[in-house]
Amino acid sequence: MRHNTTFFLFSFLLFLCSCAGLKPLPKLGTYDVEQRIAYPGKVNKIILDLPSLGEEFHILCGDKRLSHEIKNGKITAFYAPRYWYFETKDGEKTDAPSNVHCYLKSKVYGSEVQYHFTTFNIRPFDYKKSYIKVAKKHVDLSPEAVERWKREVKLQSEAYASAVTDRSLTDKEFIRPLNSKITAVYGNRRVFNDKKNSWHSGTDMRARRPTPIKASNDGKVILVEDLFFNGKAVFIDHGAGVITMYCHLSEFKVKTGDTVKRGQIIALSGNTGRSSAPHLHWGVRVQGNWVDGLQFLKEQKKQLNPQAYKMPSEKEGMN
Repeated sequence: MRHNTTFFLFSFLLFLCSCAGLKPLPKLGTYDVEQRIAYPGKVNKIILDLPSLGEEFHILCGDKRLSHEIKNGKITAFYAPRYWYFETKDGEKTDAPSNVHCYLKSKVYGSEVQYHFTTFNIRPFDYKKSYIKVAKKHVDLSPEAVERWKREVKLQSEAYASAVTDRSLTDKEFIRPLNSKITAVYGNRRVFNDKKNSWHSGTDMRARRPTPIKASNDGKVILVEDLFFNGKAVFIDHGAGVITMYCHLSEFKVKTGDTVKRGQIIALSGNTGRSSAPHLHWGVRVQGNWVDGLQFLKEQKKQLNPQAYKMPSEKEGMN
C-alpha cells in the first residue's frame, strides 16, 4: 500500500513539474464587431490589424475558410456569398443562415483562439429574370455532350484546386480586360421552358472582330482549354482566392503554367463555344464563387480603415 502511495505522489510531482514549463494563455484583446450587409454574388472586402501574439492566422466566415493575404501586420480577404444562396437552381429554398459570423482564428502558445470581428447579414438581391420558350434540343444535352461537360468540370476543378490561397500574386489593382460596351451583366437569370434555370456568371463585352484581350492582373495561367459551353477559354490565378476567366476566344496567346502581367495580351476575342455573336465573357471567381466582376473592381479599390485589435486595459488584464 505504501509503495502505491509513494508512486502516486511521485507521478503527481512529475506532472506538476511538466506543467510548470507551460506558458499560461494571456488576456487576449478583441475587435469591435461590425454589422455588415452582403448580397449573393457581391464581394465584400475585409481588412484587419493582426494581434501581435499568435501564428497560423486565418479567417473563417460561417463554415468557409477564406483565402487571404498577410502583409505589414494586416490580413486582407474578400467574402462573397454564392449566387445560389437562398435557393437552388430548381427553385427550392435552402436553409442557408441569414447571418454569417466571421472570426479571425490563430494559435497562441499552441492553443487555438478566435476573435469575432464581423457579422454579415445576407439579403436577397433582385437580379433580372426572364422566361424563355425554346426547342427542347436547346435545353436537353445529348449524352455525348453531357460526358464532355463532366470531363471539363473535372479539369476546371483541378485547376481551381491548384490556385494559391495564402498570398496574393499581385500588388496591383484589377482592370477590365477589354474597354468596350457591356452587352450582358452579371446575374441575369433565364428560365427555359418553365423548368431549367440558367444564370449569367460573368460580364459580356462587345468584341465584333478578333480583339486583343488583356490579363486583368498579374498571375499564373492555370488552364487553357477549348470548352463545350465557354469555347476557347483562359483561366488565371491571382492568388488570395481570386481567379479570372476569359471565354469564347478565337486564339490563345498563352499556355497553362505561364506567368502573366497585368495588361499582357493573353488571347484574341472570338465566337467559340455556345455563343450567338462575337464577344468576350469575363468571369471573376472569389473564394470559389463566381461574382459580379464590375462590382469587384469597385470593391477592391475601397480604402478601408483596418478593423483595430484592441488590447484589454491594465485593470482588465489583472482580472
